[in-house]
Amino acid sequence: MEKNKYLFICSTYPEDLDSFFLKLSGKDSTTSGNIHSLSIIKALNNLGYKNFVISGPSIGHYPLNSQVKKVSSVKVSDSFFCVGYNNHFLVSQQSKAKAIYKCFKKYCNDRFSNINILLADIHEPFARAALKIKRLNPNVRIVNICLDIPDTVKSSNETKLRRFLKNVSVKRNNKLLTKMDGFVVLSKEMIKRLPINSKPVLVSPCLAESNLYSEFKKQIDEKIKVVYCGVLSRQYNADFLLDAFSKIEDEKFELYLAGKGDAVELIKEKCKINNRIHYLGELSRKDALQLQLNANVLVNPRLPENTYTSFSFPSKTISYLLSNNPVVCYTFSSFPNEIKKMVFEPKATTPESLAEAIIEASTKKSKADFSVLKKYSPEEFINKIDKLFAIIRNDEEKNCILSIE
Repeated sequence: MEKNKYLFICSTYPEDLDSFFLKLSGKDSTTSGNIHSLSIIKALNNLGYKNFVISGPSIGHYPLNSQVKKVSSVKVSDSFFCVGYNNHFLVSQQSKAKAIYKCFKKYCNDRFSNINILLADIHEPFARAALKIKRLNPNVRIVNICLDIPDTVKSSNETKLRRFLKNVSVKRNNKLLTKMDGFVVLSKEMIKRLPINSKPVLVSPCLAESNLYSEFKKQIDEKIKVVYCGVLSRQYNADFLLDAFSKIEDEKFELYLAGKGDAVELIKEKCKINNRIHYLGELSRKDALQLQLNANVLVNPRLPENTYTSFSFPSKTISYLLSNNPVVCYTFSSFPNEIKKMVFEPKATTPESLAEAIIEASTKKSKADFSVLKKYSPEEFINKIDKLFAIIRNDEEKNCILSIE
């Protein structure tokens, strides 16, 4: 039986292009969306699927978030393209959608007639391009992977213009979502907040790429390294982590922070006051993984009372667990019970309690259960995606909810 053909529309790029896009935007490939997409691409290749990847990398709109007026196209391979587009905030969405559609028409329309389209996130250009492709062939089916609910995620730099643009974008996205054939969500709570309209859904909280650290070797240090890699913003409680670390008086403990966000200037100030705090800037994915592997404790300070946390699952937790180092974090309603058992959770949402959990974890072994994490592998995810598309194509139960668990 011939395998399904997939078109994957995303914003990621291969690791060897990390420095190129890092120079353009300051955004590295350690973001959860990029890691999620790269895992899907690897799984499709590992399972022998005929697939085509079209990426519209997110640079940050000119001139609001970056000085890049035009993004250049990059041909990664005969089946993987990063499209170029006009990056001005007034036209970037339309330009990116048009570029994705043109890329499909030019390189894979003849080879991919009846295809399954996977969209890597809720993003207007992805949806518009996919729906335009579907008009070429009514047999095309589209599944939207929903990693976040846009109206629950606040920008680090909220201004009236940014809020206006975001509200416009949310309304457009919600309208486009109603035209999708199926969805992937991180938690059942997300279903209640999205215009899914009883269409087939797969609940898949995370992807666990078992060989994530296979090419790295752990380096031992006398110091107790506490590590956080990711968005360094107040919204994601980077300031809370700094407060917690200030409660740890033991000189052996050192805090290593990597990433970008509105808390960076605060972090730099703390580095001047406390020589046990180290800011490493934006790292390539390889450097970030090496840092995580070398850690004694990996920490994610996101607090459970934040609005967006009940609708999301921090994939960072899984990449942390796969390092086989102790992981300290708060759990959310989206966490499967078996994964809750693998982390060291602070007893209260106070800096003192987070500090105590970090100290405790530094004396313990990892609680990661790799036999459980196997069922969250990217390959199992693709198998479930196949089932989801089968339900869609056979017009089976339209309100069907599949689960990885």
